[in-house]
Amino acid sequence: MKQKEIIFFIKRSFKKTGKYFTQIIIDFEIEAIHKFRTEIKKLRAFLRLLNVHSEKELKIPKEIKNFYSCAGNIRNLQLQIKNINDYPESSGNPLAIACLKYLNAEIQLYKEDPTIYIKEEIFGKEAKELIAHLPGNFKSRSIKIFILKKLNELQQLLLQLDNDEALHNIRKILKDILYNWFLIKHYRRLLPSAIAEKKNIESLAEILGDYCDKKTGVELLQTYCSGLFQGEENMLQRIIEKWQEEKLHLKQQIYYYMRLIQFT
Repeated sequence: MKQKEIIFFIKRSFKKTGKYFTQIIIDFEIEAIHKFRTEIKKLRAFLRLLNVHSEKELKIPKEIKNFYSCAGNIRNLQLQIKNINDYPESSGNPLAIACLKYLNAEIQLYKEDPTIYIKEEIFGKEAKELIAHLPGNFKSRSIKIFILKKLNELQQLLLQLDNDEALHNIRKILKDILYNWFLIKHYRRLLPSAIAEKKNIESLAEILGDYCDKKTGVELLQTYCSGLFQGEENMLQRIIEKWQEEKLHLKQQIYYYMRLIQFT
C-alpha cells in the first residue's frame, strides 16, 4: 500500500467522522451515532495495522475518543429504551414508564457532559497530525505480522470463553480483521479456515455483537432501574429473564462457531 493511498484513507475517514459529528450534535440521532462510531472503529483498526511498523504510536486523539465513548453510552441507552418499548407488556405499564424516565434522564446527563463539546475543526487538524507521523513505508510484511498478532490474541481468548470480557475482545479482533479486509484478504491463507472468508467473520461478529448487546441491556436495566424490582415478580424482571435466555442461546451458537476455529 502506497503512502498516498494511506493518506487518502485517513483524510476520507476523518472527513466522514466530521460529517457524522455535525449530524449527531443536532439531536443525537441513533443512526448518526452508529455511523460515527463505525467510522471511528474502521480508522482505529487501520491505525493498529499501521502501528506494526510505526515509530510513533498512531491513535485517535483524546477529545474525539471522549466524544466517541459518550455517544456510545447515549446509543446504548437509546437502544435500551427501544427494547423496552418493543416489549409487549410495556405499553402503559407504570414500571416501564418509570424505567424509561430514568433512562431518558441519564441520556440528558450525557448530553450535558462538557467533554463532548469539541469543535468540528478538530477532525481536519487531527488528520494532518496523523499524516505527519505516518511510517515511511508500509510493506506486505506488516500485514502478515498484524494478522499473526491478532491470531495469537484470538488463540489466547479462545481459552476464556466463559468470560464475557473475552467474548467482547474476540469480537474486537474479528472487527479489526474485517475493517482491514481490503488488505488482509490477499493473505487470508494465514487465517484458520473457519474465518478465512469475510462472510464467516461477519456472521460470527454479528452473533458476538448480539450477545454483547443483550449483556449490556441486562446490566443497564439492573443499574438504572434496580429500585423498581421490589416486591412481586414484575415486567422488568420478566424482560431480564427473557434477555438472559436469549444470551444463553447466543452463547451456545458462539461455542459452536468457536469450536470450528482450529489453529495449526
